[in-house]
Amino acid sequence: MLHDCQPTILIVDDEEDWRESISLPLESEGYHLEFARNSAQVLEKINGDKPFDIICMNILLRGEVKDGWRLEWTNLLGEAEKRRANVIVITSMNKVPNTNNNQIIEEAKEYGVKAVFFKDEISRNKLLKEIQKIVPISYNMKNYSSFLTEEEKAEIRQLIKKDELEPALVMLESKKILQNQAIGFQGRLTRIKSEHRQSLKTREEAEIERNRIGQAILELISE
Repeated sequence: MLHDCQPTILIVDDEEDWRESISLPLESEGYHLEFARNSAQVLEKINGDKPFDIICMNILLRGEVKDGWRLEWTNLLGEAEKRRANVIVITSMNKVPNTNNNQIIEEAKEYGVKAVFFKDEISRNKLLKEIQKIVPISYNMKNYSSFLTEEEKAEIRQLIKKDELEPALVMLESKKILQNQAIGFQGRLTRIKSEHRQSLKTREEAEIERNRIGQAILELISE
């Protein structure tokens, strides 16, 4: 499969808006993403055949027993450690009464967590930089536009204007240095189509997501 050569990240969070907000920038940089909404899904994926380079984990998921979050958390971290996956914790635990932020960070580091971020303080760029430090994409991430002729860029812009994202991505993928980005965008498009077929997204929501991808492609070829 195409993503076999891509660094793979497991995003663990029960908030769809948050998962969506960090998906596009990571996929556009060439990372392959998978998702889990609860502890059971995390364990199933961690113990599956596919290794993960990074696990971005929320340590307090809605619907799970809050009194046992430390036990559940340490169990998940233990399983991740067995698979030698790097773990980044992204959490809203700082909003829980009588919770000490420094204690959360210290405990996480004791279990080998690479970084701890609080949702109300982290930006997508800050998360991306941390991920790139841990598992860098193995090529120069700058000046993509120099690998496209002006005619190619004009054709891509026209395709996006007509909402023909798929042929635009084929053009990107023809350039070796842009293949990972094209694969990331294509994975997002495939997921949007699947969610729309399953009625998980309305037509309007799917169109908004496609527009976001189109804009991200335009920004990519303008760098």
